Amino acid sequence: MRCASDAAQSDIVIVSLVRSNSAGKVGFLKEPERINVLLSRARHGMILIGNADTLRNASSSAAKIHWSRVLTAMEEAGQIHKGLPAVCQRHQRPILPVLDSPAAFLQRSPDGGCSCPTCVELRRVEDEEAAKLKKLQLRALEDDLRHSKESMAAEMEAKKLELALELQKAQAPAQLAAWAAEQEHQAVVDQAAQEERAAAERLRLEADKLAAEEATMEAKLMKEVADQQRQLAEFSARLQQAEAVKQRELQRIENDKRRVVAESASRREVVEGKAQAQLLSATT
Repeated sequence: MRCASDAAQSDIVIVSLVRSNSAGKVGFLKEPERINVLLSRARHGMILIGNADTLRNASSSAAKIHWSRVLTAMEEAGQIHKGLPAVCQRHQRPILPVLDSPAAFLQRSPDGGCSCPTCVELRRVEDEEAAKLKKLQLRALEDDLRHSKESMAAEMEAKKLELALELQKAQAPAQLAAWAAEQEHQAVVDQAAQEERAAAERLRLEADKLAAEEATMEAKLMKEVADQQRQLAEFSARLQQAEAVKQRELQRIENDKRRVVAESASRREVVEGKAQAQLLSATT
């Protein structure tokens, strides 16, 4: 934090406030002067990532007052969110609700876009195009190597002929043989070096392809896990609703039972009262 706040201004600044605790310990940003320096580092925009409750309840009274003013102003301006606002790169529309967890990124913003199927399809097409491009690059590298070999062979042959003529004129065949041997040796060394570079490039391209496939598979697995968790939550909610309906129905049946018992007892008392009245009337 000290390095970030002491640095020169930038157009856009992203700040992690680091501290998040119930004790209100805000660390370096407990002094109003330091807060002012931090908030003045951006020319056009600043994104603060932190815990507003920790700042509002700072153990330092000065920090509590200062941060409360800042957060209140931001809240009134609608600048406080409970996650990261994002926009789909392809559709240029907001991703709602905001991204507030790693699972939310996988569910609502896979492959750098939104959950629209076209985003996933475009990503697949881009991966296929990237694989084709790597193949073309490898083929171009092999073509360059072949052309380089052919050019080197032609150049060496021309030099051999030129030197042969000169040596023939000077009657020095031994020098020609030594030069030819040296050139052949150098050509072998150069060819081996080029083949080694080409092999290294092929290995690098294969490694990049494997890494991309692993990343795609991992993202797919994480998405499946998130979908399963969501389905499990939905099923649990439906079970709870069914249980609540069942309990209400059982309660209704119990209430009806009690009402019937009460009515039966009331009618029995009425009948018994009438019978006693008739009995008394008969005896008199």
